Amino acid sequence: MEEGLSFKRQAAAKINPKVVLQTWKELPRYWMTSLRSCLIGCWMGITPGRRDAGLVHELRHRQARLERRRTISAPARSRA
Repeated sequence: MEEGLSFKRQAAAKINPKVVLQTWKELPRYWMTSLRSCLIGCWMGITPGRRDAGLVHELRHRQARLERRRTISAPARSRA
């Protein structure tokens, strides 16, 4: 195992209920952000397929086809 990947000293995770309650008290302040994030997440989940993903695939396919044509049509160069 590499040196940087080993976990020799592990800190125990402790959750303080007081801190959790303080955080929950602050959440209503960000109601608009929460609502917007919820709506965006629902929309992205409902949408059946991403249109831009197909576009990226098509562009990559065209680029590969062009590269293949250049490789085939280019004359072989000899090293002298």
